[in-house]
Amino acid sequence: MNYLWIDEKNRNSFRSVLPKSFTEGKDKVCFGAYDDDGFVCGALCYRYANYQYDILWIYVEEEKRRQGVATGLLDLLFRIVGKSGEIYPVSALFEPSLEESLYGFFMAYSKMETTYSHDRFYVLPREIRGIKIPGTGTKDTLPQEDFFKLPEAAQKKILYQLEVECNYVVPDFEEWKKNAAPELCRVILHNGTLMDLLLVQKRPDGNLELSYLYSKYPKGLVELLTEAAWDTESYYPNAKLVFDAVNEESASMAKKLFPQAERVPIYEAEW
Repeated sequence: MNYLWIDEKNRNSFRSVLPKSFTEGKDKVCFGAYDDDGFVCGALCYRYANYQYDILWIYVEEEKRRQGVATGLLDLLFRIVGKSGEIYPVSALFEPSLEESLYGFFMAYSKMETTYSHDRFYVLPREIRGIKIPGTGTKDTLPQEDFFKLPEAAQKKILYQLEVECNYVVPDFEEWKKNAAPELCRVILHNGTLMDLLLVQKRPDGNLELSYLYSKYPKGLVELLTEAAWDTESYYPNAKLVFDAVNEESASMAKKLFPQAERVPIYEAEW
């Protein structure tokens, strides 16, 4: 098996094993595998951020599976990590319901340990409209603002606040902005104070991720979600909204906000 870094010159040759919504980023590294006949077999992409290597995706063509391609891709990644001079963790998140072969692969791959990580909720926009949360029946309404129509300094100030208060880290603002769904990102400010916030990112699978929900004013959060649900069907008609419940607090919020959503367990493989 042969391996090659994927760049602008050879990217078209690896299109079959890259996500359709592939976006470049200076923190992303991709390399592909091909056999001696030049047949493209698979690819792996990872990102280094916050002293950790995240495997963003690993894919092998069906006819080339169970032939050591994925193992070779991961082994190459570990050789790269080893040459860095530092031993930083490597991790990958995946859901077994959609990626059974990937789940089995990581379970069998002796260099990584696979464990349950958290729950992911898939919700259709129509299931969000009209949601009711106890204590949100007040009549007062605060005006919404489009997050990306705020001055960039104000956007970064809000993200910095989320990093300090809530550990929501954006390592590369320009890359994060490029992957955002700007029509759906909204904020409610009152006298300059952050009250409610909804941030939405595009996912490689064509769905949209509710990457962050912030609320000091529950009625406002319901209004943000309802507006986002309508606009999702206008701008992204085939997308579901995805919410990762990564801790007990967010899981509790998800059960209240999205009681009809499809709930899927997510696993994490760590080295």
